[in-house]
Amino acid sequence: MMNTVLLSWNDVEKILQWAKDNKSLVYQFPEPVKNVYLCIDKWKAKIMRYGNKVKINHWMDNKGKGTQEFKLGSPITVIQDKTVFHGPDKATMITTYAAIMAYMVYAPKEVMKEPSAKAIHSPGGPRKASKGYTYILHKVTTKAPQGGHHRSPQGTFTVRGHYRHYKNGKTLWIDEYQKGTGEHKDKTYKL
Repeated sequence: MMNTVLLSWNDVEKILQWAKDNKSLVYQFPEPVKNVYLCIDKWKAKIMRYGNKVKINHWMDNKGKGTQEFKLGSPITVIQDKTVFHGPDKATMITTYAAIMAYMVYAPKEVMKEPSAKAIHSPGGPRKASKGYTYILHKVTTKAPQGGHHRSPQGTFTVRGHYRHYKNGKTLWIDEYQKGTGEHKDKTYKL
């Protein structure tokens, strides 16, 4: 049961810029998903979170490059480092992980969307290419789409952590949880 986040180095730069502009959100260390495979081109990491600690197993070009363990806080502190990385490379994955988790929780309300040239149809009006938006973080699937837009998902899947907003103004954090019955289906996120 491991979700995957696929990124290019350009994607990482965009997310880190968003994180730089939203440090207070990143330092809340939200946890929309507990464990992820983080893939940045040929650099891959299995990231496991337990409480305020994070353990990272690294691979580069499919060769193991060691493990790290961090304690989350301001600043993030290294508990254990058994990697072959030097300088800023030592903190790349933990910094990217913290930024992505905050981005997954808070960015949908931010202006982190890019215009698309898709045709937009407003009720009662003609179709025209205009100001549609493509949200940067989205689910990637290798399966063909199934018929019907109200089709229920099949199998067990992970619902990422999120805030639930009630009409009375109360806001409640909902932790990541499993939903559905049958075979488990992992999610892959790609920028």
